[in-house]
Amino acid sequence: MRLSAFLATFFIAVFIAGAADAGRVKGKIVLSSDYLEWLTDQEREAESARRASYWREPNGVLPTRPPAVQFDSDIAVVLRSDDGKPGQPNKVKTVKVRAGKLEPTVVVTHPGSTLRFKSVDPFEHELYSPGLDDFQPDRQTQGAFRPIDFAQEGTFEVRCRLMPSFVGYVVVTLAQVVAQVSADGSFSAENLEKGQYTIKVFHRGKWIATERVEVSENHRGTAFVEIAVKPPSGEQGGSPGKGEDKSQE
Repeated sequence: MRLSAFLATFFIAVFIAGAADAGRVKGKIVLSSDYLEWLTDQEREAESARRASYWREPNGVLPTRPPAVQFDSDIAVVLRSDDGKPGQPNKVKTVKVRAGKLEPTVVVTHPGSTLRFKSVDPFEHELYSPGLDDFQPDRQTQGAFRPIDFAQEGTFEVRCRLMPSFVGYVVVTLAQVVAQVSADGSFSAENLEKGQYTIKVFHRGKWIATERVEVSENHRGTAFVEIAVKPPSGEQGGSPGKGEDKSQE
């Protein structure tokens, strides 16, 4: 009994020590007022986006409202180590189609993964991706699953032929880590090896921000970073639906 108790205590201590040695990155995404104004301009140009404003057109009394951004659904954050291996394919992952959109709006996976799109809406969908030949419109009823393979990295826009306002994104990336983003814009990544990492932020079909961070050599500290997102200058990120992924540049 004494030996078994000693071994149990030993393994617990090793487990706790190993967890303590793991590096961690914590951060915060801040959308600048200029970026929100840029989003408003983008939305104003699209017919479906005008519904997100107080008025269909600026009237000189009430300003148009910037589109609402749900950080934990609309934004993705990934980390790639300078010396790390590419992320491994995920097991089959289920993505829900609810209330005319994907849950979450941005789904991140690795090359070679399969996503199962499950409709929980009472009405039918015909999902497709303009940049993926194997993802063509196909009628999908409530409760039905539709598996789609994503073999190569890239950014793929997901649309619905029966619902023009429907939009979602599948980001297929070699980055090893997908950070958990909270509703307030904060994010974290755990159990990181020491070294340099590139943090990439994805929103509305583009990689909108890049930041470098270092996980300390002793593995015990937490690296903090704040990423201020500004309007894109020039061409930034891949065009949605064309299978391009600029995240590794």
